[in-house]
Amino acid sequence: MTNPLKSLFLSAAFWLVLLLTSLQPTAAQIPPLHVSDDGHSLVTRDGKPFLYLADTAWELLARLNQEEVLRYLDDRKAKGFTVIQTAFLALHQGPNALGVLPVDYARLRPITNRGASYDWWDHADFILSEAAKRGFYVAIAPFRQQLAPKKKGDAVRYGRFLGRRYRRFTNLIWTVGFDPSVAQINAQQELYRALALGIAQGVSGGKADYGRVLMTFHPSGPNASSRWFHADAFLDFNLIQTGHGRDTESWKMIAEDYGRGPAKPVLDAEATYEAHPLANVRDANGQNVLSDDSDIRRYAYWNLFAGACGHAYGHHSVWQMHQPARGGGYGAVASWSDALNAPGAGQMRPVRTLLESRPFWNESPTKPCWPIRSWGPTTGRPSGGGRTPSFTAHKVARSGWCWARLRARPCGRIGSTRATERPPALGILPTRAPGSSVRPRPGEATTGCSCWTTRGKTGPHRGSNLRKVPVRVWT
Repeated sequence: MTNPLKSLFLSAAFWLVLLLTSLQPTAAQIPPLHVSDDGHSLVTRDGKPFLYLADTAWELLARLNQEEVLRYLDDRKAKGFTVIQTAFLALHQGPNALGVLPVDYARLRPITNRGASYDWWDHADFILSEAAKRGFYVAIAPFRQQLAPKKKGDAVRYGRFLGRRYRRFTNLIWTVGFDPSVAQINAQQELYRALALGIAQGVSGGKADYGRVLMTFHPSGPNASSRWFHADAFLDFNLIQTGHGRDTESWKMIAEDYGRGPAKPVLDAEATYEAHPLANVRDANGQNVLSDDSDIRRYAYWNLFAGACGHAYGHHSVWQMHQPARGGGYGAVASWSDALNAPGAGQMRPVRTLLESRPFWNESPTKPCWPIRSWGPTTGRPSGGGRTPSFTAHKVARSGWCWARLRARPCGRIGSTRATERPPALGILPTRAPGSSVRPRPGEATTGCSCWTTRGKTGPHRGSNLRKVPVRVWT
């Protein structure tokens, strides 16, 4: 005969486990990412190559309500982004859009209601879950630099909290560090290592297993995570930040990290945001000029064709979820919702289409495929032969014409880059939307002079299939 007390105990235990399980955030299971065997790319656990193409939304968790979050995610999904860059704690230190605080800021202790009401962390669960449902990976920073704790013990505890709470999310990329200066990193390297340790302990449920997490580090710009952490066990891939100027030689930073040993992927996680005041460009009145979509395109192609495993876009209104009625905004003008449709955001899809149309994960940087008077990054030789893009873009000679070697078959029609014409195949030239009346700046090749080369020695892709095609440059 069954002991009634034992049955009661087992029943109570069952419902307790069910209750505790229901309190844990859940996410749609998408394949976790890891570093490729050659150390230069990101791939899913089942071996599928992955292009990190991010939109930047640092204040997503703090500023938007549920309806706005869904609008934002749906828009970025439609525009072809694969990653959302955000932070648990960014610049805004007050209540979120729902009026609740995330932490006790004195020691970075999370404020949770354990199911009693919808708290800040429940809202974070909702956002990360909805991102996973749409197939997004989320590169998320635990805190921005100004919120860094003073003690390593506090960093470890906070990291453990995050790791435990989000261990079930297979779509997270942990961005340890968020905009610390050189001096701050020099003084706090051990604090960031402690934070990474705590996250790994929380995810692993005990001893830190860095193989169960994908981690990187976001420095201030212009700088690279490799300067401090390249050899650290927690760092899976490097991030650079080129900062918010025009024509920063980002490809040189990418190439430097690409050549480091041991090999680790690298990407530019914060190039110039669209509509951001340019640090190094002023108008006749001494005011900072705002960046435009030509700056956005240029950095994307420079970085990717220099060997980056991806690229991050950002808009100055969207990253902070700016609303003019709130004031402030660091010079932002448009509301975040209007800025979703800024030209540069729409031009990231051609970037993705172009890269994914070729075996980008097998490419490696090489010299220009055709000598022209220009400066910039190039790419070329795939490990196994085949069609590969090369790119020479920076300051094309203003003679009005440059030469590109192009395969006739894969590229389709290449001709004038007038903004009013329909873009040719793959959106290579031009990258502006059909019907756009906006002209490039003088001397700008809308995506530069693109070359399609073949490295195979036999078969249909021999070099004899190449031809020279003039590509018009605005003057």
